[in-house]
Amino acid sequence: MRVRDYYKGKNVLVTGATGLMGKALVEKLLRSCPEIGNIYCIIRTKRGQDPQERWTQTTDCMLFDQLKKEAPESLAKVIVLPGESAAENFGLSDEHLKIIIDNVNIVYHGAASINFSDTIVRAVKLNMKNTLSLLEISRRIKKLELFVHVSTAYSNFPRTGEIKEEVYESHLSWRDVLKLVEDECSCETVLNLQPKLLNGHKSFYTLTKGLSECMVNDYNQYFPVMIVRPSLVSGTYKDPMTGWLDVDNFISLLCRGVRMGVLRVVLCNKSHAFHHIPLDLSIKAMIVASWEKSLRSEKGVNVVCCQMDHSENMNFGTLHRVAYPFAIEYPDKDAIWYPVYLNVTNALVYKILFIILHIFPAYFIDLALKLSGREPQLLKVYSNIWGLYELNKYYVNPHHWFSTSNYKKLEDSLKEEDREEFTMDTTDFDSEKFIQANALHVLKHYWKENSGNPMIHARLRRLKIAHYTLCSVFAIAMSYLSVQLLL
Repeated sequence: MRVRDYYKGKNVLVTGATGLMGKALVEKLLRSCPEIGNIYCIIRTKRGQDPQERWTQTTDCMLFDQLKKEAPESLAKVIVLPGESAAENFGLSDEHLKIIIDNVNIVYHGAASINFSDTIVRAVKLNMKNTLSLLEISRRIKKLELFVHVSTAYSNFPRTGEIKEEVYESHLSWRDVLKLVEDECSCETVLNLQPKLLNGHKSFYTLTKGLSECMVNDYNQYFPVMIVRPSLVSGTYKDPMTGWLDVDNFISLLCRGVRMGVLRVVLCNKSHAFHHIPLDLSIKAMIVASWEKSLRSEKGVNVVCCQMDHSENMNFGTLHRVAYPFAIEYPDKDAIWYPVYLNVTNALVYKILFIILHIFPAYFIDLALKLSGREPQLLKVYSNIWGLYELNKYYVNPHHWFSTSNYKKLEDSLKEEDREEFTMDTTDFDSEKFIQANALHVLKHYWKENSGNPMIHARLRRLKIAHYTLCSVFAIAMSYLSVQLLL
């Protein structure tokens, strides 16, 4: 049975459909599995936009262009169900709940908060409570064949050594954590205990995703379960185009920081691998893994860690080789200085240089802005850059590595006639071209910038003259002082 044949007539439920992976999953299912049944998407009202308007806006992007050209009628298969992930029964009406219970065959649960600054109360509400709610609904679904939970490769972050494709027992009970957070009397106590609860995790995002895996694992007694763990999701590799991404990620933020001239020192070892998975490969893995599990009909939870193979992975040196030429070729209209930065590997040196090259200049510039009646901005920018440094710790951890054997097996399981649509082969992966395509898509389609304006390039030339003039004056002054000290 081919992959597309497995999905023939299947009705699918997707949560998080307006998010990056959710919309990519819906698009791929509609385009590559044309005989699929209905795709039910639970979407909440947000900022005055009702769920249907949000879905219409979601499809109004380049990702859906090929689908609209080849099979525009397929979008009618998407049925939007108003809901709220943190509410009881996912905020669904009795009518919509009945539709799901009577019709759904496969559940893809991707709704989550990936905010690394969330408190434990918010993270539990948006990453655990919603998962429990959907699991309970799934117990009532009459024709459920598979529940797919989208987790993260960093759900077991504190562990060292090889992190296998299996569910690890947490230091906390997911039931106890839910009870603690739901008890209003203990909320203040829970907030005070946050550092102890983390137990090595760097955020409540990864902690609650790990606890959610334990929760999903426990529900395997009721229906077949699969957990998909993508590492950092980068732009699309090839399908439906190279580099598509409509949100910021580590690559685009690094490129923008360099382009704006605000990022002057970076902490990283250039030889360390940059662990990532292109968006389209993670989506193909979810679809193919579901099909492959149906063929084997094995009991137990299947875990698939989606990450590029180490031999094909780019390292931080590759990122830095691309970032500077990209900043020169596509200058930022709001750049405050010429793109130049230092790379250091020592954390203490980084902190000292961060204060000298970032905080001190930002303080005086913000003071000048405040005195002139304008809003100070730079200190806030550098607070975000410091947060990026903290986030970087997730992706550069030489003390652990991810097993991806189940992910690699998916390519081997494909039939020849399925390879055109679902291959995950990356033998011709060019990391530098991929990074540039990724950053360029974000620049044009997320930031909506036009770097081809001659005035922007002229401004960059003026900043270059100012930078080298200042460096020359500083060098002459230091030379003069050195000579005076020696005399």
